[in-house]
Amino acid sequence: MKSFLLILFISVLLLTCNSSNKYEFEDQFMECVYAESGDGGETIKENLRNFENAFVEKGIFESTQGDAYISFLEKIVENKGLSFVKIDFSDFPEPWGLACNKEEIYNDTAGVNASGFGKFFRLINGVAERGEISIVNISEEMLEEFSASDFEHDFYKNCFFMVMNFSISPMGIDVTLPPISEEGIDLKKLDPKDVLHVKVGSNNEIEINTSKTIEASEVKSTCKAFLLDTLHFSTIKIDGFGEQHSSNKKIISLKNTKETSYEVYLEVYNEIKSAYNEIWDEKSKELFNKGYEELSREQQKVIQKIYPMVISEAEPNDN
Repeated sequence: MKSFLLILFISVLLLTCNSSNKYEFEDQFMECVYAESGDGGETIKENLRNFENAFVEKGIFESTQGDAYISFLEKIVENKGLSFVKIDFSDFPEPWGLACNKEEIYNDTAGVNASGFGKFFRLINGVAERGEISIVNISEEMLEEFSASDFEHDFYKNCFFMVMNFSISPMGIDVTLPPISEEGIDLKKLDPKDVLHVKVGSNNEIEINTSKTIEASEVKSTCKAFLLDTLHFSTIKIDGFGEQHSSNKKIISLKNTKETSYEVYLEVYNEIKSAYNEIWDEKSKELFNKGYEELSREQQKVIQKIYPMVISEAEPNDN
């Protein structure tokens, strides 16, 4: 009888252990990501630690523990945005992405849907479908779905920083956002020539300054022409390089409706980012004879000072 009870106890214990790994899919996914990264995931892991440490050093996080992530999300909701974060994100490490092309990982549909991976993307898609593409709404959803213990796992930590990368700045680190007040940015007070209005409408049409409709493939060239306009520009003095034409007074205003497709919105967003990327690269070659990615952090700051990425995102509306 004692032998039977012992065997029963061991069996139950083993079953419990086997079913207790709530992060089974996340573990498999991250293992795949690391395996496909080319260096066993060392760069991804290092980037994550650098980003965490930067958040701690800047006083955004109290620690690198999961409860620090939750606390930060709560502050975003409480302050209705990121206006409480008074720092220069240009000092932060470069952002990164995750990719796993191992198809069998996704074959277990039920497992994927029940995992954090499934929850995370359902969360983002749900927010987008409701026309609530904002860091506040995403933070509220993340607080409902995830706990501090979840943010002890690298999968969730990476998801967090990818959301911050998109929400804090289109490039994650190299963006200067206009000052935000409770009333928002009053674009009407700015010189109309300093604002490029880009709107993704209810039928996913892309309007420029309410008077012209263009294709997504034309967004980048349109933004570049606006930022590099030699008929309307300001000048800025850069040590060692003298007076430089600058776009430091210009803003690209991006707006969407509640019916806007999230995929189209992101496509337009990425095209705007690409415009800045190309301008930065071109200016880098002009001043330093090498591409932007080859520059030191201090040299990159020079380029960003001349052409700061300034994008104003308006709250979605019905028209």
